[in-house]
Amino acid sequence: SYNPSDFVSQLGLNEFNAWGILKALIDLCLGLDEGKYVIMRDPNKPLIQLYRVPPNSFEDNDSDNDDEKPDPAANA
Repeated sequence: SYNPSDFVSQLGLNEFNAWGILKALIDLCLGLDEGKYVIMRDPNKPLIQLYRVPPNSFEDNDSDNDDEKPDPAANA
């Protein structure tokens, strides 16, 4: 975990600008329809893209964890 001041200094920003960017992003998201979204940034471009994804995306399913061994202590 980072202190906000340390984090923005690592990014080469000042703290005031970082909070302004975060506020603009939150305001944008509040204006969207209810749903699930993903924010992505290409590391080589100064561009953030927002994608709407299906509601059941990124949810844990027990069937996806077939390679995990059961915990014997859980059955005791």
